[in-house]
Amino acid sequence: MNNTKFIYPFKEKYKITSKFGERFDSIFGEYWMHNGIDIGVLEGTETLAISDGIIIKVWNDDLNGNAIRLLTSDGNYIIGYAHLQIQLVEVGNIVKKGDDRKSVV
Repeated sequence: MNNTKFIYPFKEKYKITSKFGERFDSIFGEYWMHNGIDIGVLEGTETLAISDGIIIKVWNDDLNGNAIRLLTSDGNYIIGYAHLQIQLVEVGNIVKKGDDRKSVV
């Protein structure tokens, strides 16, 4: 196993479009906490598992679109993937860091 805790979820070019932390919502005119980072990539970009773990949730809703939750193998983190084009994983799937299931965008 690679000793690096996490890797970036894309091999291709990407851009951080929204950072972790408080941000201003121009529509509602107030600040709110953004508990993640948003990463923009071209449609069709293959997405990687950023850590070893198990898929604990797969769903679709109006806020997140196609989404996935990954529990890291040490049980210390839940990693969220949202706004996916397709999901090729199911609850209970074991993934290894760097796995590409073409699950995102």
